[in-house]
Amino acid sequence: MFSWFNRGLVVIRPDVRFENLNPVHARRLIDAANLARPHRTTLWVLHDSGRALRMWHDERGAIPLPKTTIEPSLELAARWSAEYEAADVRIVDLTARERFLRWAQDPSWVLEHDGMGYAFEVYEGFWRQDEGLIVYPRREAMDRFVPVPRAREFLSRRIDRGGAFLLGITEGKGWWASLIILLENGEVARVSTFDDLPEGLRKGPTAEDPGKTLAREAARHYRRKATVLLLPREDFEEAARRSWSGLGGRELPTADP
Repeated sequence: MFSWFNRGLVVIRPDVRFENLNPVHARRLIDAANLARPHRTTLWVLHDSGRALRMWHDERGAIPLPKTTIEPSLELAARWSAEYEAADVRIVDLTARERFLRWAQDPSWVLEHDGMGYAFEVYEGFWRQDEGLIVYPRREAMDRFVPVPRAREFLSRRIDRGGAFLLGITEGKGWWASLIILLENGEVARVSTFDDLPEGLRKGPTAEDPGKTLAREAARHYRRKATVLLLPREDFEEAARRSWSGLGGRELPTADP
């Protein structure tokens, strides 16, 4: 997610430091990333101006074609999602598909972008709803399961470009996983876990309001603005499973040094 602070630019410094990493916490965060990549059954529907050409389900294979002309819409996609037990439904018009592929490979604009910029434009174009491409559930342009526009807005509005970001995942009275990222001008300069904090904060949340306490102590410890995101393990894993729904509305405690 932090790679979208600067669109299309690598923001992990070449001299980034990895220090005081708790291997258990780090491993759990890496493993939890797999939750954002569940096996999602997809129903593909290819049609030509409403005349169904092919319907294909990832698990069930070919689906009998409708006998009447279809009128593509999100409502129709939602109905088919329930009827065929498909998590995703994509209704694609043959002409629109060909038009999209020509656009995505057009050198007149492709060569103006670097790799990340090109990927963003293509993702955004693919997820954009129009009469030729219906994607259900509706969602934003995404890159590796990260909703790019919302992630960029979240980072620019809520994470200080020269601050500290702390992620704490709790289980019971202790930390289940943790992450600390120190930023310098929007670049990741140092990565650690809560083993890097003063001893009293390493075992788990100890205060009645652990988020504000942690933000205050981290701002003092790192001498920079600190932002904290605390989640119970079950909420964290559920958010990973539903990664496109985001955490943008959650209050994040912050503190100045």
